[in-house]
Amino acid sequence: RLVLQMVLATAALVEQARATADLVLIDTTGAVSGVVGQTLKYHKVETCHPELVVALQRGAELEPIIGMLQRFFSVDVITADVHPELIPLSLDIRSERRVRQLRQALADPLEAWRIRPTVFAPTLPTGLDLDRLAGMVVGVQDGVGACLGLGVLDYTDGVLRVLTNHGEGMQGLRLGSMRIDLSSFETKPVNLRELMFGLAL
Repeated sequence: RLVLQMVLATAALVEQARATADLVLIDTTGAVSGVVGQTLKYHKVETCHPELVVALQRGAELEPIIGMLQRFFSVDVITADVHPELIPLSLDIRSERRVRQLRQALADPLEAWRIRPTVFAPTLPTGLDLDRLAGMVVGVQDGVGACLGLGVLDYTDGVLRVLTNHGEGMQGLRLGSMRIDLSSFETKPVNLRELMFGLAL
């Protein structure tokens, strides 16, 4: 669902890193199965142009991706087995990490900036009930393609605001696909089509 955003963000970070570093190492996600996993890895190689891909796999789980990369790109690919004592992170641990990172990114004091419905990408449909945006996570954009940080939308007393630590230099907001509870920093995924076109959340 978020392949495009992940690929573009990774490519942008790699470009920044290459400007100041002699070596750039990309630790990709564990999404490797099915169409989504293959598409994600294909486009990351396509946009980041690595010199070497190291495929750490259990059994033959990465063979479809390895074959695809060797078929379509000139990149060198080497494989290695995952250490048998390495245990994948549990869902609980990953959830705890996400909460910790969001708590840091959205630490108090958050400033409330009044905003217009016209500042969003994607553009909000005319007549959208703005109350549906409450709690949505947004990227605060600077107008030259960079994300300054995160924000959370608030709609109170008929006024739409973004709560953020990155209001200075803000030129627009990129609507994310999750809603957050700022009291617990727990998140829920949101389908933007359902949100924007009035279907059940």
